[in-house]
Amino acid sequence: MQRKGDLYMKNELSSVRKKRKRNYNINKNINKRNTEVNIKKSVVMIMGIVIFVNCILTLIVDLQRNQSIHSRFIAIEFKLEEFREIDIANNKIQYIKEKAKDKNVDFIELLTFNMIYHHYHIDKNAHIITNLKPYNKYLKNKKFKEIYQYYQCVFSDLSYFPIPINKKNKIYVNFDDSWKNSRTYGGKRFHEGTDIMSDNNVRGYFPVLSISQGIVEKKGWLEQGGYRLGIRAKNGAYFYYAHLYSYAPELKIGDTIMPGQLLGFMGDTGYSKVEGTVGNFDVHLHVGIYFDYKDQEVSVNPYWILRYLSSYKLSYYY
Repeated sequence: MQRKGDLYMKNELSSVRKKRKRNYNINKNINKRNTEVNIKKSVVMIMGIVIFVNCILTLIVDLQRNQSIHSRFIAIEFKLEEFREIDIANNKIQYIKEKAKDKNVDFIELLTFNMIYHHYHIDKNAHIITNLKPYNKYLKNKKFKEIYQYYQCVFSDLSYFPIPINKKNKIYVNFDDSWKNSRTYGGKRFHEGTDIMSDNNVRGYFPVLSISQGIVEKKGWLEQGGYRLGIRAKNGAYFYYAHLYSYAPELKIGDTIMPGQLLGFMGDTGYSKVEGTVGNFDVHLHVGIYFDYKDQEVSVNPYWILRYLSSYKLSYYY
């Protein structure tokens, strides 16, 4: 028979155990919460350090960029041969155009600034400076304004790719960067344009459209260019279309041409003094773009411009 004292002692021990267990659980929960709080504090601290380091790195990069910009623009130099390359990835032309529109700033000014900053070569990964307010003093520089006029001449009147898409079938055209490739007809020289090649090699098949608005300045036969057209755009660029199979009806010198207007049809005329000669090369359209530099007409590489204009194609059934 269990005595009252033993029972009392047993109850006391049980109560003590429960109390200890309860205290243990409380301490465990407190420790858990403290651990969680410490972890959160550590995470916040680490994030703060990361943000601080990023701010410092960004500041350093900005300072270096500003120093680089200052060094580039303190004595602006126009490099004709680099300019003629028009070496700017087509996605960057579009990007600069969109940023200029978003910020309501001058597209040509933004383009000129970045081309000078990047030594006239902008690849697809290049950083584009879109805020020119800190650099207004450079935009007033006489040399900057001169270079601006050259880019304005070349880029301001671009509207459409010169070959429309055929809605009937998938036969189309292709082109590569053939700027300064060797040419031998008429003497050793380099190629001053881009050849847009016909996939079917059929003369008279592909319509040729005007890239820009302008005035017909030249028309007729050239020994090298065959049947060609020269159109002077509003801002001074001269667009040269060569090796045409035929001209659009009633087209004549002095006519005002609208962007996308039919000029003629792609062919293979040229490389002969005899007018109408065909067959000396594959059917293609030679596109040349020229600007006035010190009273001389100087060619630029149309390749990246045509790549950019590939996003602006008209479509017809033909």
